[in-house]
Amino acid sequence: LLADLTQGQLPYARSDELVRAVITAEPAAAMRALYRTDLAPPAVARLIEGLGAAGDYQALPHLIAHGEDADGGVRTAAVTALGVMMHPAGAVALERALEDPAWRVRSAAADAIGAGRLTALADKLVQRLADPVWDVRFRAGAALAKLGEAGVARLTKATGEADANVRRAASIALVEVAA
Repeated sequence: LLADLTQGQLPYARSDELVRAVITAEPAAAMRALYRTDLAPPAVARLIEGLGAAGDYQALPHLIAHGEDADGGVRTAAVTALGVMMHPAGAVALERALEDPAWRVRSAAADAIGAGRLTALADKLVQRLADPVWDVRFRAGAALAKLGEAGVARLTKATGEADANVRRAASIALVEVAA
C-alpha cells in the first residue's frame, strides 16, 4: 500500500476504504510511515486521514506534530483528523491552527473545534468571524453554534459588532441554529 501511495498509483477515489481498513488494522505501522522521507505530502495526508478515522488515540502526538508541517495539505489533514478524534488533547494544536497562514487550515480548525465541542476555544472562534476569508468566517460561526449556549451567546453578541463581516457571519450562524 505504501509503495503504491509513494508512486502515486493508488487512485484516491477508489482507495479510501482500503487505506482506512489497512490503517485501522495496523495504526502503529501508519504512524511510523508518517516519517518516511520518500512519501509525498498527499500520501502523508492520506495516512493522517486514515489515522483520524481509525480513532487510535496513540496517534494524537503524531497528528499534533503534523499540524506544524511545512505543507498546507498535510496541516489541513492533521487538523481535520484531530477534529474526527474529538479529543481535548488536540485543543492547543487546533488553537494554533486557527492562526495558520493557509485559510484551508483555519477552516478545518474551526470545523474541528465545533466537532469536538471545545468550548474553551469559543473566544478564538469569535476572532475568526473577522477572518479575511469568507469560508473561515462561515465555519467559525457554524462551530460556535455547535458549542451550545456559550457559542450562541457569543454569536448573538457578535451581531452587534461594528465589522459588517462579523455581523453577517454571526447572523447566518444564528439562522442555522434556529432552523
